[in-house]
Amino acid sequence: MASKDTLLKAKCCYEHLGGTLGGRLFNRLAELGWFEQNKEHPREYLITQLGMEELIKLGVDPFERSK
Repeated sequence: MASKDTLLKAKCCYEHLGGTLGGRLFNRLAELGWFEQNKEHPREYLITQLGMEELIKLGVDPFERSK
């Protein structure tokens, strides 16, 4: 884990969070069961019911499209 004084690199790529921080955030949310791999299309991930509920608690609307 990075020290408190070391910031992880993040970048915005096509309106998506990328970089080290984006990757770690996604991996952690998958570990928590918020996302699961699509068995028919392994390069895709689906939001789980738990993920939907937790995102809504955080004030994130999973149905809102980027502007």
